[in-house]
Amino acid sequence: MNDVDVAIVGGGLAGAYLAYRLQKKNISYALLEAKPQFGGRIYSGEVESSFDFGPTWFWPHQHNMQTLLNALHLPFFDQYSRGDVLYQMSRDAPPQQSSGANAMLSYRVKGGMIALIHALQNTLDPMSLHLSCSVKQLCKQGGGWLLGNDDEQFNAKHVVFAVPPRVLLAHLPLADYLSRDCVASLLQAPTWMAAQAKFIAHYKTAFWREAGLSGDVFSRAGPLVEIHDACNQSYAVEQCALFGFVGISAQERRRVGHDEFEQHCLQQLVAIFGEQAANPQAMALKDWAQDEWVCTDEDISESPRHPAINLQRYRTELELHNISFVGSEYAEAEAGYLEGALISVNDYFKAPKINYRHRDKG
Repeated sequence: MNDVDVAIVGGGLAGAYLAYRLQKKNISYALLEAKPQFGGRIYSGEVESSFDFGPTWFWPHQHNMQTLLNALHLPFFDQYSRGDVLYQMSRDAPPQQSSGANAMLSYRVKGGMIALIHALQNTLDPMSLHLSCSVKQLCKQGGGWLLGNDDEQFNAKHVVFAVPPRVLLAHLPLADYLSRDCVASLLQAPTWMAAQAKFIAHYKTAFWREAGLSGDVFSRAGPLVEIHDACNQSYAVEQCALFGFVGISAQERRRVGHDEFEQHCLQQLVAIFGEQAANPQAMALKDWAQDEWVCTDEDISESPRHPAINLQRYRTELELHNISFVGSEYAEAEAGYLEGALISVNDYFKAPKINYRHRDKG
């Protein structure tokens, strides 16, 4: 039995950042993550790389991201946008080229967004980190909570769920403790980008840059509807790549099959950029719709939209149960973005003081 002040369920950016903040306040915690790696939707692939299969950008107005990156001494850089933009109107016609198109300034993290997760993880107490630890049991015990699985159990005064609401309710019996209205509000909030898929092709050189292209492509033909330069300034060597957002539904992707769909994406890059795109050093498709810890059936059936939950309506109820929620979906501002995840954690510490059990840590 692990006895802690706070159990954090979910090891994405919000969960890891909350642990980082709690540790600075000498509040004991356990960070529980169902997957074998931290990051949640921040993901760089099965083989370690700096490519972002999840969130890629943040923007100049998002000051919490910049503050955290600076605190962790992580550099960031401007998304490459120099050169012409291509428009693919159909599969039968060559793409149209447009000069002088200025993209909105956005930032990327050197080493990929996964570098942010690794930096946070490196600040945390390893004894408080629990990977491959899916929570299957959840019950009230006195004023606190007992949660865990057959291998590990945790006794916590306070539980913070850093998991998208639909995913949370699909895996845990939290609805047994919350009002029907609160549960309905949580279920109405979509999981941001849950049914999305991203394709990345890794090349030896950025041949599109050499041809005066930005790498930005907008397509009506598909399967990739939007393509961008994904070159990263890693700490060891610059990696060259293109990435694209898939515009085909999750149901159709599943029908076609993973490997065949990858080939369709590569064929589109060849149709747009020519034979130089035909032989990537590596390529990969990440289909988030097939990730049970990210996507639910409701997310697949709905059109994408930004989440919005008014948790203030249930503040008294949640305080009574010693429950809190953090994460991009729960943010009162910048919901759906990494910035929103950080805002939700900052707001957690602005709430009325929680009666943690401070113990002599010896």
